[in-house]
Amino acid sequence: MTVLRNEKGAALLIVFLILILFTVLGISVMTTTMQSAQIRKFTDSEIEGKMLADIGLTYFQEYIEEKLKDKKPSENIDREVISFIEEIASPMHTIEDKNNIESKKILLPKVKGERGESGFAIFYELGNKIEYSDGSSELSQPYVRKVAVSVLGIPSGSNVSGTSQKKVRLNATVYINTIPAPFHSAVSTKGNLLLFGGTNIIGNVAANNIITTNQYYYKDEDEKFQTKKEVEADNIPYIEGKVMLSNTGQLYQVDLSSYQNDKKKPNVTTSSEGVTKIPDFSLVGKLFTPLPDTDSEERSAPSDAPCIPGLEPPMVEETPRGIPDLFYDQKKVEEYIQQQLADAKESGTELITIGETDEPITFDEKDKDNGFSYYGNTPPNKKLYIESEQPDGNPSPLTVRLTGNELKDKINKLYIAPSDTSNTPKSVTVEMGRQDTFEKLDSEPKEEPFTYNGIIVIRGNLDIYNDIDMNGVIYVDGDVVIREATNKSKEKDNNKLAIIASGSLTLANRYIEAKFDDNVKKWTSKNGVEPSPLYAFLYTDNSLDIYSHISVNHIIGGIGIGDGQIALNTSREGASRAARLTIQFNRKIFEEAFPGLPSDQQFFLDLYDIEYTVP
Repeated sequence: MTVLRNEKGAALLIVFLILILFTVLGISVMTTTMQSAQIRKFTDSEIEGKMLADIGLTYFQEYIEEKLKDKKPSENIDREVISFIEEIASPMHTIEDKNNIESKKILLPKVKGERGESGFAIFYELGNKIEYSDGSSELSQPYVRKVAVSVLGIPSGSNVSGTSQKKVRLNATVYINTIPAPFHSAVSTKGNLLLFGGTNIIGNVAANNIITTNQYYYKDEDEKFQTKKEVEADNIPYIEGKVMLSNTGQLYQVDLSSYQNDKKKPNVTTSSEGVTKIPDFSLVGKLFTPLPDTDSEERSAPSDAPCIPGLEPPMVEETPRGIPDLFYDQKKVEEYIQQQLADAKESGTELITIGETDEPITFDEKDKDNGFSYYGNTPPNKKLYIESEQPDGNPSPLTVRLTGNELKDKINKLYIAPSDTSNTPKSVTVEMGRQDTFEKLDSEPKEEPFTYNGIIVIRGNLDIYNDIDMNGVIYVDGDVVIREATNKSKEKDNNKLAIIASGSLTLANRYIEAKFDDNVKKWTSKNGVEPSPLYAFLYTDNSLDIYSHISVNHIIGGIGIGDGQIALNTSREGASRAARLTIQFNRKIFEEAFPGLPSDQQFFLDLYDIEYTVP
């Protein structure tokens, strides 16, 4: 009996210990569960706050766009823009004022429950303003107002004491502007964009359709087309930005192997042989992300070295307005230039007439009688019209050579044209660059580049050789050739130049046979000179082809055309997959005045620098 009593005591002790163990484990599990719930609640509230902030920014954008939908740019437009902003936003210095937040908070549909309602509050701070000018007396100028926008996403219950819900703040830079539509993107066309090979595009892309391939074609030394069919699989384009297609736009791939005749340019369209539609936009990573063969930590972002591709594929979306024209009234460049020339003559512009002659005539800064040095004492901001009376078909047309800084701050509107602007032949040629490079084409440049601020209107052809230093717009009713010009200013980071042409636009063998050094992540040419970017926005009414087979092109600005087709052909090199062709959007088009750029008659909102914080 005694033994049995001892066994019962041991069993009781074991049961007691098991109860204690389960109690401890239960408390531990309960504590862990409660902590996880708190973490989940905190995470969920941040997600809710971020979504509300996103909705708030979208609301701000759509509200301002709707208010400006029927407005036209004018001298008083800035006051109206500010009044529209004030209707839905508070000044930035009140962002922590609880009462002000409540008064300006825009509520979404009410959330049932004791924690109240969710919503967002919008705050603003005005940045720099660029005044609008219609060009009737001065240079035309689009309107730009920079605004810092901050949106607080306010989750339900975030204003109840003792809760862990967190507001999320979204900060963004907004430009409300009338910059013409093609100058909002790195690449813009109402037609098709052919990305053949490994072009880098840093900025948004707007096109009707996009056709890609890792193959490319080019012109050889005999100006015959050759197609590079066998290339590496990662010789594909990279886009850091948005891909904006028309409402019927699609992505396509093409196999150039089906084009057997290499002696002429392949005519590739969406219905061509070998072209296949990409059915799912989620596959864009395979189309636009040429990753290097290195660990992710070693990859360089394009902002540091634009010739090296980044990591993320672009977002593909539909353009809500479609892809507008350069001119709001759908003029062609030739029509616009004809009107500019006619207006210049009517407004009493100083006219220099070059008479008929059988000898070549060069009008430049070296001519002491009637050349540009004649304008040494000219008051600033004058208009000058150079007219050639040489007949059409003259084998020795007028050549106007623009070099040096004789015209800087003296002339701000320069017109160069034949006397009869109604005929198709254009008997004027304009050369730009440094004087010594025209005299000795193989010499190192020593003299000053052509330096100018304003607009130049040309009815003829333009050849830019070596370098220029210009702020403004060049309108060309003819063809344009750009050689190794950079348009980099000596006085500041870079210039703002737009070249708007009716004819062909050629980038001629820039920095040919340059090699990419993977050690320093830079291109170097044979003589050790690093190829320099071209700071310019380029636009033409014609289709545009850029070949970077043996040359290196880096454009900081953008390229755009009307209804035609853009074809970009290039290759990648080295372990870093460096591209021979890079087009990088220049955001300074919104930051500083751009004299002579035509103003659109509709308003755009461009958003940058979007970031999220938890106050």
